[in-house]
Amino acid sequence: MAAAWQNGKIDWAKFQELIKDCPVDLLCYDPPQKKPSFAKLRQVNLFAPRTPWFRNFPCCLAESTHAAIQCSGADFRHVLISNPDTWFLEMMQPPTADMNYCPEFLRGVWWMKDNIANETCVSLESGHWNEAGTEGWKLCSVNWTTGSNWFGSLLLSWNMWKARKGIHADIQISVDQKWIALTKDDYIYVLGPEDKMVDAEGRTYPFVPGLDMLRITFPEGDPKQGLFYQYMMRKVAQKGSDGEVVKTPAYQALLERVQRPTMEGCCCNFFLCNISDDQYPSIYDSLDDHQLMVPGPEKLPEPLMEVIAKEPGWPSYK
Repeated sequence: MAAAWQNGKIDWAKFQELIKDCPVDLLCYDPPQKKPSFAKLRQVNLFAPRTPWFRNFPCCLAESTHAAIQCSGADFRHVLISNPDTWFLEMMQPPTADMNYCPEFLRGVWWMKDNIANETCVSLESGHWNEAGTEGWKLCSVNWTTGSNWFGSLLLSWNMWKARKGIHADIQISVDQKWIALTKDDYIYVLGPEDKMVDAEGRTYPFVPGLDMLRITFPEGDPKQGLFYQYMMRKVAQKGSDGEVVKTPAYQALLERVQRPTMEGCCCNFFLCNISDDQYPSIYDSLDDHQLMVPGPEKLPEPLMEVIAKEPGWPSYK
């Protein structure tokens, strides 16, 4: 996909040509990352949201990471999906209260359904957007929640380090608003009423236009290699007319995942030797109610703010 990019910007015409070579149906929902063949250590329960590895004494990597983040002086929160109203509202706060240039269709809190990287909820409207709403810069550490296990904890710490270095997602939207580029590998397809999704068995896969989007990652950015990663982005909350949190039906689906019993492996759930290949995708479906979050308002490092100040079409963020 690098052929569609030049100087950090995507050529959408070239992109459309390149994805024609993808050998799989992009609207067939069959997340590769949830298959046993994706896991390097298939029998070890390392990455499920409720993994017991590296938690609690004596190997309390998760808790130690929480403490290290707290000691760094960051505004770091422990929040619950089952009690979301306050922090959902915080997530939807733009960098400057009177300037929200995020496109209307991207506003709200999005659940990253079937993302096994232990990232759960994200707000795109908390990023910095140009006045046309066609490009936004977003820090992956702010208003982007992770679970509280060892992997989610280290991931948040890593994203905070990247944010301090000015590493950010450059969100670019196609003219027809059907595709969103995040990196040369990572994209979002905006589902509409004209689209039809199916599952791996060819059955209709339900979605709600305007409330559901499809996240896609191409291996090494090459559509000819098929799909590397795929999950749904489901809007679980948005602001009402009076600025209050309005939850969507997808929030109930998210809450059900939080309340779902853990798929129990063997040896105190440290291993998955007793879990069949057919059952394996379910180890990722019981989510962690306890989330880690760095709230906004989002502020880019000063060097990036200086770049934005010189870019035509960007507001004066202060």
